Amino acid sequence: MGFEPTTLGATGEASRVGVCVFIRVDGSKSLSTGTFGRFRLVPCNRLCNRERDFGLIEKDRKTGAICYWHLVIWIVFGATGSGSSVSQETRPPLFTLTITYRTGDRIPPMRLRTASLCVVGVLLFVGFVKSGLARINIDTESVYKDVAFIYAADSSGQSANPSAPLGTGFFVQVPLKSDPAHSYTMFVTARHIVDPQWARCPAPNPTKLFLRLNTKNYDPTRDGTGTDFMAINLVSASGPMWVHDSSDDNVDVAVIGFDPKDMDRFDWGAVKVSEFATDDELDARAASDPVASVGLMPAYPGVKRNYPVLKIGYISNKPDELVAAQCVPNGVNRLLRVWLLSVNLVPGNSGAPILYVPEGSNGVSFGGGRPNLIGLQSMSFAGSDIAGMTPSKYIFKVIQDLNLKDADLYRGTPDKKPTNN
Repeated sequence: MGFEPTTLGATGEASRVGVCVFIRVDGSKSLSTGTFGRFRLVPCNRLCNRERDFGLIEKDRKTGAICYWHLVIWIVFGATGSGSSVSQETRPPLFTLTITYRTGDRIPPMRLRTASLCVVGVLLFVGFVKSGLARINIDTESVYKDVAFIYAADSSGQSANPSAPLGTGFFVQVPLKSDPAHSYTMFVTARHIVDPQWARCPAPNPTKLFLRLNTKNYDPTRDGTGTDFMAINLVSASGPMWVHDSSDDNVDVAVIGFDPKDMDRFDWGAVKVSEFATDDELDARAASDPVASVGLMPAYPGVKRNYPVLKIGYISNKPDELVAAQCVPNGVNRLLRVWLLSVNLVPGNSGAPILYVPEGSNGVSFGGGRPNLIGLQSMSFAGSDIAGMTPSKYIFKVIQDLNLKDADLYRGTPDKKPTNN
């Protein structure tokens, strides 16, 4: 089916250097002798993966003190390299700053004022950074390279029809356990694009589709175009060249294998399977969590280059029931397993990757976990600014069911990867 390991050609190693500032403020009434004034600057070799922790009443297990309020903030500063599309490889912080304040029987006023000013200053700085930076916590330029625009064939069936954009898809790479420099590469999109009959659409199933990608070394002053098409055969003499979830007919996912050696002329990238959300991370997602989509806008895909459109929204709901979708107005329903997103996604976005984007910007994270792939777009509700997303666990299951030899299917950050994986 074309699922063969090849040398990693799309992405390199990411570089991220970070500083983590940890501020802990405890207001407590000691059950014994009260103490005040502890300020430490200590080395820290742990990853900055703590989240904001806000509690009202908590008993200190070591001292027996009762904490009436306590606040924990982690701040990560870093510059992200080009190795990770979702941009979430976290390096150890350079230091941890810990401030502990305990109220006792006698509190020196000067120390109280000093500590208060320190805490207020740090919180104001956090607010300034949070509001003053514009970029979200994903590497948008890399994600743009991960996606390709899908076009139908012309009347001959052998060339692309430039006026018939169908949707979006994205590349995924699965490294080998024995040799991470080599990987399996595949193309992921919505099943209803490659199998419209399954989706109750009137169009016949295509035998070939075309991916439009940006080419390398494009010079706008010299070159007439900076894109080209690559054909993807969907059917061979032995059967379909793509796979889906054979155990659940309500999953809108198609995975196509191919040889990236044919893509040397293109400027492309791929989502690493490690950047897929784990099952626990998906379970932790809830309504109001921010998400981003990168995909085709049929009204303007770009003339000389692909210009994927970035859209920002929120998780609206996670139904525990199937949701009805129609390929055409008043058409036959196709039931799908989707989450509902509060974001205006159009039909050309079908198959586009959906990323969870934790609160923060420019590599500064304010908790909420790591950015990761949480799904692909499957449907949109006209006039409602609501879209349906197939969760990424179903994409992962299709890839897992391929039983690729020596495939490293670990999902998560490198620091938490089991040594025997």
